[in-house]
Amino acid sequence: MCTCKHTTWLIAYKAGADFGLEVTDRPKRLADDFSGWNQENASFLMVVGNRSKQLALSQLGVQKRVSMMKGRGDVHLYTSSRQKFAPTPFIIADTDVPSDVKLHTSKGDRSCHQTSAYLFQDDPAFGTALVLHHAVLHRCLLPFVDVVCLFVADLGGIEASLGYLSAWVDMGPPSVSQLRPRIFLVVNKEDNVHCQARLAQFLTRIGKAKSANCSDGISIITVPFKPCRKVRQKSEQNRKWGIVRREVFSSFAACKRRRRRLGLLFSVRHTTEFMTRRANMATDASTTPLEFIKTAREYRQVSPDLATHLSNVLTGLKRQSSRETIIPFIASSLIFDHYVPNMHSFDPTQVFQELYLDYCYEAGTLVQSIQRSMVTQFAQCQAWGSSQSWHRHQLARFGHLLNEIKSKETCLSCLNRRPQFKFQCGHSFCQVCARVFHPRRDDDRWELRPETCHLCGAEQTNLSIKILPNTCRPKVLSIDGGGIRGSVPIGMLKAIQDAVGLPNYEVQRHFDVKIGTSSGGLSIVCLDILGWTVEQCMAYFETFASRAFAHKRHWLFRFINTIPLLSEVLHFLELGYILVTDSKYLVDGLQELLQETCGQRSLMDNSQATKMGSHVAVTLTNSRDGSVLIATNYNGVGSRSTNSFDSYFPAERLGNLGTFQDGGVAYNNPTLIAVQEAAALFPGAEEPSMVVSLGTGSSSGQDNDESWIKSKFLGRLQQALWWHTSPDRAWKNVLQQRSLNGRTKHYRLDVKYNGREPRLDDVGQMGHIGQMAEESIQGRPILHDLSGRLRAELFYFELDEARPPHFSDGAFHCVGHIMCRLPRGTTDYHSLMEYVQRDRSKAFRVRNRVVEYRGQASNRDFLQEIEFTVPNLTDKIVVQFLDGNERGYDISGSPFTLRWLVRRQGLDTWFGTADHHERESRGAQP
Repeated sequence: MCTCKHTTWLIAYKAGADFGLEVTDRPKRLADDFSGWNQENASFLMVVGNRSKQLALSQLGVQKRVSMMKGRGDVHLYTSSRQKFAPTPFIIADTDVPSDVKLHTSKGDRSCHQTSAYLFQDDPAFGTALVLHHAVLHRCLLPFVDVVCLFVADLGGIEASLGYLSAWVDMGPPSVSQLRPRIFLVVNKEDNVHCQARLAQFLTRIGKAKSANCSDGISIITVPFKPCRKVRQKSEQNRKWGIVRREVFSSFAACKRRRRRLGLLFSVRHTTEFMTRRANMATDASTTPLEFIKTAREYRQVSPDLATHLSNVLTGLKRQSSRETIIPFIASSLIFDHYVPNMHSFDPTQVFQELYLDYCYEAGTLVQSIQRSMVTQFAQCQAWGSSQSWHRHQLARFGHLLNEIKSKETCLSCLNRRPQFKFQCGHSFCQVCARVFHPRRDDDRWELRPETCHLCGAEQTNLSIKILPNTCRPKVLSIDGGGIRGSVPIGMLKAIQDAVGLPNYEVQRHFDVKIGTSSGGLSIVCLDILGWTVEQCMAYFETFASRAFAHKRHWLFRFINTIPLLSEVLHFLELGYILVTDSKYLVDGLQELLQETCGQRSLMDNSQATKMGSHVAVTLTNSRDGSVLIATNYNGVGSRSTNSFDSYFPAERLGNLGTFQDGGVAYNNPTLIAVQEAAALFPGAEEPSMVVSLGTGSSSGQDNDESWIKSKFLGRLQQALWWHTSPDRAWKNVLQQRSLNGRTKHYRLDVKYNGREPRLDDVGQMGHIGQMAEESIQGRPILHDLSGRLRAELFYFELDEARPPHFSDGAFHCVGHIMCRLPRGTTDYHSLMEYVQRDRSKAFRVRNRVVEYRGQASNRDFLQEIEFTVPNLTDKIVVQFLDGNERGYDISGSPFTLRWLVRRQGLDTWFGTADHHERESRGAQP
């Protein structure tokens, strides 16, 4: 850990014709000087001057002089804890008057502090170092300090001192709050009369309103200046300088009372976090007065759909009296949303007006009633200890009203998000509420085990919800449609499962987002919703196809189909039949089969997919306009416009959404949709770690049969439309949309048929082509690479929250652990540990350094501690699993940056997280 004694925070510099500002991590390190940094509050003093300033600081408990180059205008931060004068420590911001001549001419090279450099945007107002200094102090310090002392003699006289005040007045209020610092002009006794007169003139000129924009009052303190050599004279001088101490501490006490009354008495941790965020945007020309509440919610914005959710609740209640009765619950949901653990206790009136007022007006609710209820409940919530406990109490109280509402659009637990998980009692909740109100499994912190519904209290039997770890990226599986050729992807999945080599670990559990079209959708449902093995799925698929395509052809049709020219005629006759009857096969048998297989369940119902953490989707095509409906088990519905061709089964009407048919009509290869869904589900993950697309086979070459029918209009039209929906074309589109620096690994597995592809209804070919698909990829390099990556992605990395990254010697020093996604004690975990321990070549590689694997007992969590350094927050960190012969495969999430890890783990969220996770660690964060 760095033990440097540097105190510099803000350093202005000039690079050519441009001014810049260098910002260090000093505020965050300052918090370590306080024992109770997360609860303790500290007064804040800003001093501007030099020689006489040091005399005053000695009276305030500063025992050592800060090393400061005169005329640079640097801002230093340090603390004073001299109990003789002050009962509690306080923060001091120390700076002097900058000079254009002495200003830094380049950025510094500081190896012991994390620094960021920003250039001021083109603004003719910033023409000198002094004007720049005025702006920096106004933006970065005036929103936070309680007292400002300007030492007139050090600044160059009363006119220069009034220049600071005039500049701050012209810049407007530093924050939207009513808090303003008390400003003292510290003057020599000989200059007192003149300074008093000039200050009075200045205040008269600007008026009280403008004066209140930058201060809570401006006054003069008179002190002696002449140096004293005799002990008696020094004692007398110290006594007279004591007036500065008395005025400052008196103002501290008054400001603390005012802050407490306004709900703005911040902890040291929150103060330093506000300062850091403000400094990082100080050079922006569009900088506006600081909004404390909105800044605290910077990483946790209010739901943009809040008005819609509130409206859904109110319209869902049939009686007007119920709508008025539900108001306290709405207010409680707002308290639950804002006052998470580690959030500052802002005044609820201000919170409502700044965050929720506009949404309530948009929803047409009783705005004033909600605000009054929120203020009343806030005090009660504090007595209960947490907003979570209070809101759970309100859920029980208003459960009878909420049971009247049936909504798939709004989570009735928080009124902020769309529900994702459906409980056995029929209530649906968002992931945040599931994580907040329900316990985690003892041996797997990423699996939730709800025992009762937190809304109605109904018991939940064997309900489990798997969550993707925060530092993992999702893996995507997409399966094409293709009638009986749907056995091809099943055969490929069997080959992948065998290549991974973990007994009893079904291949579908490797993927987090899965989407299928037509037969691919059926495969996804069987594997994930029903939880079948690939062997069971293949057997069922053959039975399903034989019954679905039950219409038998006459032997004469089968014979004609073998004759090249006549087969083309027959094909177009069939096409005409489909156009007239709207389908080739009757839908009744298909519906009966699906009912037998799935029963009355819906995709949203609790299933094996929920236990696996699978996000499952099946595509359907709108018969009217060709748009696509995505039916999901996570309640995410989206539409995309496309074109359509024909159908194997008649279209079906789904509620009020429209008439839909086979999704393969528009997207026979739904990979692009799957990638988009992964991005919508996991926006913080940035992109999937891998995308696997399974095809259903295609012809090995061009059909050289130049039949006259194919050359005519209908033939050309059919080929053009088929090319438009071609799976290969869709895959090329996916690859073209890849980011240049993307980290996603893409795999497309498909087979080539000798000659023509089997017909989509040729049931007799199913077993053959499934076996052919499995054998065709066995031993291929792509399968070896894919299976190795799937094994590696069973591991992921997390920073140690109790030992957060710290910056010293020019780099961030990091401590963390490689963990396993499989819960300890399970057969899957045991199989993986056996595989890893099979030979000594298995290890991990972290930033090109090999870390030997340390054996783990099967009844203990996998936990491999690693340490490393990175030069900055954005440097790429590669963590790989060495799977024999030093072949490295990235673990889940890798490669990543330190900034991404910190954000995903919430190590920089000092104002709380949506899932009400409470921070317990201390120390400076990057």
